Amino acid sequence: MTSSTATTAPVPPGLVVAPQLPDLLMPVKIRRGVLGFLRSNPTVAIGGALLLCLVLIGIFAPYLGTVDPTALAPAITVNCVAPGPTATARFKAGPEFTDEIRDLIPLKRWVEPRDVARSVVFLASSDGNAYTGQILDPNGGTVMP
Repeated sequence: MTSSTATTAPVPPGLVVAPQLPDLLMPVKIRRGVLGFLRSNPTVAIGGALLLCLVLIGIFAPYLGTVDPTALAPAITVNCVAPGPTATARFKAGPEFTDEIRDLIPLKRWVEPRDVARSVVFLASSDGNAYTGQILDPNGGTVMP
């Protein structure tokens, strides 16, 4: 068994040697760890964003009663786009992206991201100004009322 002893130079009077320097990179390591975790777990990130929204609503809820919502009604419409299985890179890498499942879709094709984008553009444009409280679901017929 070998033991090593560190030789220390004499410390000038008035100087104090810290036994160990603090880890100044700890906030960076924590940030990388948290962001890396959220990147690999998008469901947690979305849940955190929704929780943040709920907290902000709870904080500002007392002030929301001061605005008359009917005054904003002609200018603001609230709609939703709820796409079905969409042929994104992540979906294509999954086990559900098969020809057998595609053949079960009534249109016999996957919904492309551009199909979803067209729905959003439609609702945001003047062509969609008559729509409010609606859910557009570009899904190729996988969900029908």
